[in-house]
Amino acid sequence: MSQLLQFYKSFQASRAAAAAARTGNANNNNQPTFEDLTIDDGISELERLAKYTKSTIGLQRLVHTKMLSDVAKSIGFAAAVSNVLPLLEPLSQDLEPVVRQHLVEQLKALAKFLVEHGEEGYQLVIRRLLPLIASLLEDERSEVRQSASMTLVEVASVVKQEDIGQHVLTIVLHLAHEDEREELRMTASQLLNLLAEALGQDLVKQFAIPEVVSLAEDPMFRVRKATALNFHCVCKVGGEHELLERLMPAFVRLSKDDMYRVRRACAESLCDISRCVGEDIRLGVLVEIFLRLTQDPSKLVKQSVLQQSGMFLSTLPSRAISETLLGHYCSMINNPTGDVSVDAELKHICAFSFPAVLQIVGKNRWKEVREVYHSLAQSRSVNIKQTLAHSLHEVARLLQDQQKVEEELVPVFEDLIQDVEVVQMGVMKHLSAFLSLLSQPCRLSYLPLLHDILHSTNPFNWRLRQSLAVQLPQLIALPPEVDLYRTLFPLVMVLLQDPVASVRRDSFKGVARLILTMHGYMTHNKAAFLAADPPSDPPPSSSSGEVSHEQLAVYHEQCLDEVARSINAFINADKYQLRQLWVELAHQLLLYLPRFLFEKYFVHGLLALTCDHVINVRVPLAVLLSGFHDFRNNNSNTNNTNNSSSDLNGANADASTGINTAAEVDSSSQLPLQPDPWEWLLSRPDICTCVDRLSQDDQDVFIHMQRLQALPVFAHVA
Repeated sequence: MSQLLQFYKSFQASRAAAAAARTGNANNNNQPTFEDLTIDDGISELERLAKYTKSTIGLQRLVHTKMLSDVAKSIGFAAAVSNVLPLLEPLSQDLEPVVRQHLVEQLKALAKFLVEHGEEGYQLVIRRLLPLIASLLEDERSEVRQSASMTLVEVASVVKQEDIGQHVLTIVLHLAHEDEREELRMTASQLLNLLAEALGQDLVKQFAIPEVVSLAEDPMFRVRKATALNFHCVCKVGGEHELLERLMPAFVRLSKDDMYRVRRACAESLCDISRCVGEDIRLGVLVEIFLRLTQDPSKLVKQSVLQQSGMFLSTLPSRAISETLLGHYCSMINNPTGDVSVDAELKHICAFSFPAVLQIVGKNRWKEVREVYHSLAQSRSVNIKQTLAHSLHEVARLLQDQQKVEEELVPVFEDLIQDVEVVQMGVMKHLSAFLSLLSQPCRLSYLPLLHDILHSTNPFNWRLRQSLAVQLPQLIALPPEVDLYRTLFPLVMVLLQDPVASVRRDSFKGVARLILTMHGYMTHNKAAFLAADPPSDPPPSSSSGEVSHEQLAVYHEQCLDEVARSINAFINADKYQLRQLWVELAHQLLLYLPRFLFEKYFVHGLLALTCDHVINVRVPLAVLLSGFHDFRNNNSNTNNTNNSSSDLNGANADASTGINTAAEVDSSSQLPLQPDPWEWLLSRPDICTCVDRLSQDDQDVFIHMQRLQALPVFAHVA
């Protein structure tokens, strides 16, 4: 309650100051006390609603106004109609603007609730809610009108097409003809645009377009400005004839308006309109407006049109982008306004829209925008560099030329990766996508540096490490398999032991990918040896270069054994947190590794940790053993687990690797999910012994183990 009192004091601060200014008396001894703010918790929500929406204290009315839709849903349709709807009219006339604003926002949810109950509820929306929204659209406060506008648009989506003209459009037309209040005509221009698709082409042609054209010629510049900003949806729905004959001429007139604020609004809406019209209008009308506004006498208009230039160009076909058009976009790097802050903002916008411009002009015109990109890359602005860092992989993809990427973008990559942490983060977030576009020798040279980057950054910047952990499955696919152990295994182990839990957990899929890839390469070389194929890449330790497939297979089997040994060292770690980490990792590996790999390397750890003296280790082990329930609920392929097998001789097993190739694939890591590994795991006698032991454990362990009662073989667990 003390927090409520504090909130109330903050809520009343502006009103008290205004009242004091009006009366000349700064002292107000009529403030509510703690007892006044006390809410009776002994009455129902509906009774509270009825009582406190009529309170003399504004905060209590506000709090309970925000409960209207929730209470209506909880008490049901009939009770809501009888008890909640009568409260709406008085609240719409509340003295507090914030109460009226939150009331109109509640009407969205109430309307959806009512129409769910058939024709009676629908008629209540038409007869009760829409008139309330109409009255609040004429509110004296702009924030109330804005909320009412958004509510009308949303409520219109549940109004039948045959009723929308009579009950929704008429509200807007009334506002458009309010000659004494220009703010209502501004609201009308916004609503005509937002409601265009809901109204449909016929109503837009017959009513909306004439009103838009009329508002575009309004004597008040603020109305004309609002109309210029709200043109695109009407253009999209109105039809080609109306667009050419009425709307575009009106927009052209607005772009030549005497008031610079109106012309600036036209510049700001060019992109939206361009996306909603055909190519003929883009090239014949909008390009002409764009070029004219770049020569506008007002600096603010020129600034706005330059800000839009990149996104405007992205809406044109590349053949239509002349050197002149592209030149205006490129001019943003040359301090066109002379104002330091404005020019800095233009460069930031230029950097943000660069990928869109490059995509539309194509890689063959890279020379025309190359100087822009490298000028931005040399900027001292962190915001610009951060933007470039986040889009570096997209620019590389658009160039579609490995050599050009390495010549033009690798130097930029090297600078950004050594910049401040927010810039580094942008590069690291899409690192695997960028490196995948480089040649193998080039990408291989950068992978060992990732370990150094982790140790050179702020240890509190865990999100950077997390971005790497999430990308591990993709990073592991980049180097040749022969180099995996040397290049990425150290990084995997560092992330696996990160002090932040989310980083550790996000690295689990990378561990699974590493084991699967190394095993697949080892098995491939064994098969090649048996087939007497020519030798493949030698292991890094070889100096002669003449290494047989048999030697490669032995080398990689040793590497895989070392990976498993390093992971399994956690089983006997002195710190229980590492033993707990191993169990959580084993849970994930169970999902992705084929049976023979999991049994070879990890089953013994489950048996060993069943007797761990720390309950925080045994609890995740119990979660692992009982995880079949969640797995079967979350994975569609488990419906037919009786017809699938993870046995090496199964019909779906790859002949060389023994890995199930028909398994469902995890979308985030592209790892194959094994078909219900609990089917074979819980059939092992030694695991059954673990289950029996953990079933006699503390309550925190048993609460998970009792889920096994769903399986007939473990019905005795109690």
